[in-house]
Amino acid sequence: MTQAVACRHLYLFAIIGLALATALPSAGLAGDAGSGRFSERLFQRIDANGDGVITADEAQAFEQRLFNRLDANHDGVLTQEEFSARRMGRQAAADAPQKTETFRSKRFAAMDANGDGRITADEFAAAFNKRLQALDANGDGRITLDEMKAAGSPI
Repeated sequence: MTQAVACRHLYLFAIIGLALATALPSAGLAGDAGSGRFSERLFQRIDANGDGVITADEAQAFEQRLFNRLDANHDGVLTQEEFSARRMGRQAAADAPQKTETFRSKRFAAMDANGDGRITADEFAAAFNKRLQALDANGDGRITLDEMKAAGSPI
């Protein structure tokens, strides 16, 4: 495998992992993660052309959209407030708001690699690499729904 291909694979893992890491806590508390419905919905959102596989380009586009959506003031960094303000499922908010907030605080601290209280786009993407390099089970550089489901929660 060439270095360029390896870099694309790592980037793909980073994008998918970060999407799961930022989204699964809410869905898991709401009961969707265990059923697979959340994984299916997330997969459909990332698989832009609907061909049943997530490519590095689709993952990168999704990661950029997610970061931009979370970056409420569009200054290129996420604060704890921006990161914690992302939408939770209604049931999760009603059942375990403190547990969810504690999880998000821990997740934010883990993603803030330099400890400056802000998450840059690079830190956001790097969190994927650390947590989900194993998503592409067969090493082909593409993620299928079965691979995503088999990975389970990255948490």
